[in-house]
Amino acid sequence: YEISACLVGSEMCIRDSAQTEEELSRRLEDACLREAGIRVKLRITLCRTAEGVAASAVQVVPQGALTDARKQAVERLLTAQLQLEPESICWGEAVP
Repeated sequence: YEISACLVGSEMCIRDSAQTEEELSRRLEDACLREAGIRVKLRITLCRTAEGVAASAVQVVPQGALTDARKQAVERLLTAQLQLEPESICWGEAVP
């Protein structure tokens, strides 16, 4: 299934288009590096809703040392951009 993401203020809305889950992941991975100072790999799970398509969960695998401050910054970014509850974010083991 293909999606598109567009920034609306500080939130991201997801709508049908030619953008893939991988492209959305890459865009948010870049945002994590810019805003939280850490490189991560994301796997975003999308689901169909009455309004269209929405993120239902995300797996985060840090690509380096993860401090509590960076983890919190990534969680804030992802919950705001994907409109997820913090419980929907699953952390994988860091890759050195």
